[in-house]
Amino acid sequence: FNLIKNSIYSINAALKGDISITLKPGRGVNRVLFRDTGEGIEQKDLEKIFEGFYTTREEGTGVGLAFCRRTLRSFDGDIRCDSEPGGYAEFILEFPAI
Repeated sequence: FNLIKNSIYSINAALKGDISITLKPGRGVNRVLFRDTGEGIEQKDLEKIFEGFYTTREEGTGVGLAFCRRTLRSFDGDIRCDSEPGGYAEFILEFPAI
């Protein structure tokens, strides 16, 4: 839910964009790639977006992505982000294969 909410915000702010969700099964790990082509995320912010209470938005709380990471890690998974400002933001969610 948090990734969708953030993507919709980014697309609305950029006045453009799409959301795509791709499943990538693999050996030992399964991935969900969640990408939007809205505003993207600045490099300086990429290092901090998973920290609790870090936000770049005036109305943001900075708890959503921190919660996502904490939850995935509690299941031996992880989340990371790749982005190009003005181009896209892609979140890679990793889940251990059963």
